[in-house]
Amino acid sequence: MDEKLASVFTLRTVKIVSAVTVGYFLLPRLRNMILFRLQPFLMHRFHETVRDIKDPVFQLLDEYYQSDTNKSIQILEIGAADGLNLPSLPPGSQVVAVEPLGNFRTRFERRLSEVNASRNGSQPKIKLQAWYSVTAEELQQFIKPRSSHERTLSPFGDLPIGHFDAALSTFTLCTVYDVEQVLRVFTQLVKPVSPDQPQYFQSQYDPRAGYLT
Repeated sequence: MDEKLASVFTLRTVKIVSAVTVGYFLLPRLRNMILFRLQPFLMHRFHETVRDIKDPVFQLLDEYYQSDTNKSIQILEIGAADGLNLPSLPPGSQVVAVEPLGNFRTRFERRLSEVNASRNGSQPKIKLQAWYSVTAEELQQFIKPRSSHERTLSPFGDLPIGHFDAALSTFTLCTVYDVEQVLRVFTQLVKPVSPDQPQYFQSQYDPRAGYLT
């Protein structure tokens, strides 16, 4: 009897350990696959819903570009996904994209090509300067002091403090693990501005609509 109970206990233990192991390795992949499939439909809907809120924010970037059309605006986008914000960026923008789901890069680059082609070469092209397949919190490890002689950003390398003109994040801050840490990353990487200049756009759950807005 004792041997039979031990055998049953061992079998159940093996099943539990196997289930936990399979779940640990496969569930994140399954989750990422689902997000990758659903994101284009859901995010397009959300972006259209809040277009009236987004447009004034992007207008600020355009005004900054118009103040000196010879300069390229350095933009850090956290949660870049497949590039739904690209059509709203000023000409010649240099984009560093942060997106933990690396599969989105192909879609992002495809949309980038479409946006540049739609402008018929009459304006400077938007360029993807670097792509980081990490979470927003993990970006902290790439931040380094800015050298006085440093003018460019090496792809996939360190990110100098105060390198960017703007940090962009839509429908992302509601999904990060540590919002305060991500905002600290923003303040470190973006050039200092006066207190009345920062613009924040954050998604939130609307119980009346039943989804993020």
